[in-house]
Amino acid sequence: MSAEYIIDRFGKKVGLNAGDDNQRFVILDFLNEAMQAVYEYVDIPGSLVEEEFYVAGNQRIAMSRDVQSIRAMREKDSKLPWKSRNLLSEYNFNNWKSDDRCFRIVGYEPLKKSLPTATTSTRGSTATVLTVLAYANIAATEKVAITFDTSTSDRQTVTITPGSHTGSSPDSTAVTLATHHTISDIVSIRRYDTDNERYGNHAEDGGGVIKLVNTSDNTIIYSEIPHDETEAQYLIVDISEFPWDENSAQDDDHTLQILYKKKLKYIKSDNDPFPLYGYENIVMHKMMQLFFEEQGKIDQATVFERKVVRDLGRKIADIERGQERKMQFGRHPHDNLTFARRWHYHRG
Repeated sequence: MSAEYIIDRFGKKVGLNAGDDNQRFVILDFLNEAMQAVYEYVDIPGSLVEEEFYVAGNQRIAMSRDVQSIRAMREKDSKLPWKSRNLLSEYNFNNWKSDDRCFRIVGYEPLKKSLPTATTSTRGSTATVLTVLAYANIAATEKVAITFDTSTSDRQTVTITPGSHTGSSPDSTAVTLATHHTISDIVSIRRYDTDNERYGNHAEDGGGVIKLVNTSDNTIIYSEIPHDETEAQYLIVDISEFPWDENSAQDDDHTLQILYKKKLKYIKSDNDPFPLYGYENIVMHKMMQLFFEEQGKIDQATVFERKVVRDLGRKIADIERGQERKMQFGRHPHDNLTFARRWHYHRG
């Protein structure tokens, strides 16, 4: 099913004209917000992906750009599971349980690889040793904005216009910045279209990719933005508490398997496939809830919110039918309280 059916159906329900470009973008906003809310509520079939890779010890790693959240992590050879903890656990006193086989979610950053020393050190020219590569199907109205943290305590944004580009070789534009700005980091990389900033004129095929690379060696890629996204974001994971060191061999003994939930793609046009197959009515109810909330009609919004919760519960129950479940049998903690009271009573 394409997105057009839901867009037109919602427009008719709330009185928005899906044929008007401005009103259609409003509908798209409701659709994408509703889809994301439903997507975060349940792991629908097809949303979880397993990936494995070798990782040296004592470092932080950038996950693939399609990773939204990590569900599980284990060692490939031994199958030993890793525990997920937050960064605060590093500061617990004598917390020996968290000293090994733990990963910690740091957050999202625009770079998957650290900037070279030539970029972050004092520069003798405006060159940053960074280059933007724009691949085929880039619109003439599209721009790339890179925001730097600098030693002068203010942020500097460099805007690049690749220009209309349809060739097989990428358009190459060097990134420059005044020499008195010593670069410490990049805090944002985004692409936008001056005709339509929210939904850029990106290609629907494999073209339209933006890459930030090393000027001397464009195989060294610091960041990428695919044609269907507007900003570079990588999930950063801390694995400094590693059971092996950074010089370990690249083999199955030192490879991690990660189960993660992939990012939900935004819908930008009528021809985009609807990614939540089987959840069309639930998403429609969520859109209605969001619409009435913005109208200040809380009673109507509450009705649709209850429909969302009810239908999601039914959907989850249907998915779980036939799935194997593990049951743990053990004494309820309440029993300990009962025994304690009895012991106290007899002693008294």
